[in-house]
Amino acid sequence: MPGRMSALFKIEINWLRGIYIAVFFCNAIFATMFKTIGQGLLSSFGTFSECDSADIESCQGNQMIFRASFSISMFFLMKALLSRFGWVQPRQRTIMILVWVEIPVLVALLVGSFYIPNTFFDGYVPFTRVASGFFILFQIFSIVSVSYQVRDTLLNAIENAEKAATEGKLDKGSCAGSVCLWKTAFLGVCAGSLVAVGAAIAYLYMRFGDCSLGLAFTTITIVAASLLIIVCISSWLEVGLLPPCAISAYLVLMCWQALVSNPDKTCEHRDHPPPTPQDEEAANTNSMIANAVIAAFAMTWTSWRTSSAAAKLLVRRSPPPLHRDTSIGHPANSSDQFTAVVVMPTQHTDEIPATTPAVTTVEPSQENRELIHEPWQFYSMMCLAGLYMAMVLTDWNSADGSFNAVSMWVKIVAQWVTILMFSWTLIAPKLFPDRDFS
Repeated sequence: MPGRMSALFKIEINWLRGIYIAVFFCNAIFATMFKTIGQGLLSSFGTFSECDSADIESCQGNQMIFRASFSISMFFLMKALLSRFGWVQPRQRTIMILVWVEIPVLVALLVGSFYIPNTFFDGYVPFTRVASGFFILFQIFSIVSVSYQVRDTLLNAIENAEKAATEGKLDKGSCAGSVCLWKTAFLGVCAGSLVAVGAAIAYLYMRFGDCSLGLAFTTITIVAASLLIIVCISSWLEVGLLPPCAISAYLVLMCWQALVSNPDKTCEHRDHPPPTPQDEEAANTNSMIANAVIAAFAMTWTSWRTSSAAAKLLVRRSPPPLHRDTSIGHPANSSDQFTAVVVMPTQHTDEIPATTPAVTTVEPSQENRELIHEPWQFYSMMCLAGLYMAMVLTDWNSADGSFNAVSMWVKIVAQWVTILMFSWTLIAPKLFPDRDFS
């Protein structure tokens, strides 16, 4: 019965978080749509009219993104504070509270932000840059964590399949769910990652190899990926091939994103001259809606994965039992304790030695205690995600609305931090063998 209740609780947490993720996605879609195709409507509000013709071209669109970011961040901040300091949301009224209270509050925050002067967001932007740095750290942690989780999941599946095959529970002629299927999946992920990394590195050299910056970023990426793979499969670490392959694919992706964000377009090798700003505007007009949806989806997916991983990082264990019964006798009735019978000799006498059974109880180990997931952890990460949205959807508040050097360096530095963090997970257990890094 407790296991069933725990499963139902996890399902409830998942669908409730899914609803908040959908709200986050709708907010991002709303902001990106106005940024791309609805800037004319924004001028009707007094604060947006401050973006005159002498200002940057993307002023109105970026200001809309900042207001959407501010609104969703304040919404999740209030949720986190209420959850952290004692307010418990009744489960029976979750949907009712969401529809009739929370969504109207979010809409009121968004509409009210239209009347906040632009000067407020001049200070908001530096704050979101700092907060985005923390979110990126959690994002990197989630990437590293997922690489190990995928490996452990596949290895556990292979081990269980081998055990089932040994016990004769699987049909000899069947491959579904058996050893060959899981081993093929494991090798397929590793081989696919290696092929993708090799092809992507070749592409980066061909497209961005005409300048020193492109050569430097790509070379650092291939050297780091190669060293990580070699070290992980060595007999000293024996981490395996899958985690470094997954991390290498992510490193290549980050390198590509950084090079694409380089404002110096002469660094790219093209078969034709770079397009003029007018050509770019005409081409972008045809795909504005698609780009807005993709950007909002990518932002939402990143927030979901990072928030879930961070919530697991911040999770705490339930406290141990208050009393430990080690007296001889019958133990108390409790499912959280183990009962053992210990045979103890009686005191020495002239009579024939006898043995007396004694009953003692032992506390469960630290690992067996229940993990407690607290909602405020998830809401706090979604608040950070809302701040991060302001930087992602404006490309770190670029002057021309598309590319700038700040965005490029943020992405490449994030790649270097990923290399350092993954390297630390490899060498830390060797440097400090007495500590638990699991």
